[in-house]
Amino acid sequence: MEYKIIDLVFPILVHFLALQLTGILGIGDAAFQTMLAAVITMPLFFWLYRKDQNLWRKEKEDNLVKKLAIIDRLKELAESPEDANKAYNEFKKLQQEWNDIKQVPAAKVNELWKNYQHYAEKFYDLIKLNNEFREYDFKKNLEIKTHLCEAAEKLADEEDVISAFHQLQKLHQEFRNTGPVAKELREDIWTRFKTASTAVNRRHQQHFEALKEKEQRNLDEKTVICEIVEAMEYDTFTTFQDWENKTQEIIALQAKWKTIGYAPQKMNVKIFERFRAACDEFFKTQSRVLQIHQGKYGRQSGKEESIMMKKQKH
Repeated sequence: MEYKIIDLVFPILVHFLALQLTGILGIGDAAFQTMLAAVITMPLFFWLYRKDQNLWRKEKEDNLVKKLAIIDRLKELAESPEDANKAYNEFKKLQQEWNDIKQVPAAKVNELWKNYQHYAEKFYDLIKLNNEFREYDFKKNLEIKTHLCEAAEKLADEEDVISAFHQLQKLHQEFRNTGPVAKELREDIWTRFKTASTAVNRRHQQHFEALKEKEQRNLDEKTVICEIVEAMEYDTFTTFQDWENKTQEIIALQAKWKTIGYAPQKMNVKIFERFRAACDEFFKTQSRVLQIHQGKYGRQSGKEESIMMKKQKH
């Protein structure tokens, strides 16, 4: 509490004037005059004393309210574990405010201090617990992510590229679901996992590029077979042996077709239907020619049953 200069000077001035007044009036001797001046001035001193006490009491009550508000806020911080680390700066600010607040009513000093210490210590315990738990959590997460990195790195040697790719997707899901590691290790562990993933993804991409090239070669081979069958000139087959030779050639082409493998997906059915149509045309023409020949010569050719193409897709 600050005193005003007038509060200090005014009583002294009144006391001096009282002395002067009693001297001028010639009331009693010097000792009596001094006592009389003191009696005159005493009520003023008493009034000032009461005024100061009231102000001092009000200031203490105001300080009490402020410190109770600080304790309430400390209690909130100490009971909010999810925000403990974030609230640390506010906690330090509250400590400074507490120290800046001076006197409070004497009857409340011990109780205030005990409550303040209780929640301050509780908050510190919470911070320590959070830090210890976080460090433990970081450690466990690092162990998990290191294991995931090792598993991803092993996939680079997996013979089945498709299986390796699908296993990698599961590892990525686990990596995403695992919590953070210590800040200084985050970049390193992610870079390691990403590098291992890149190797698996590259093999997967190369596999499908090679498969695409193989399917295109298969399509080219099947296209050549179709062209061979489609290019047959039936008018040049003048004997049964000619038809028999071409029949065996068709059967051989069908057998070869089965060994070639798939064409690109969008062309696989189309190229098969083209080959089947060409074979059907050959056998239909063969059957018609044989029937005409049998009718013309009135004898069996030994080829009464048409050779039917086995319609199996590749």
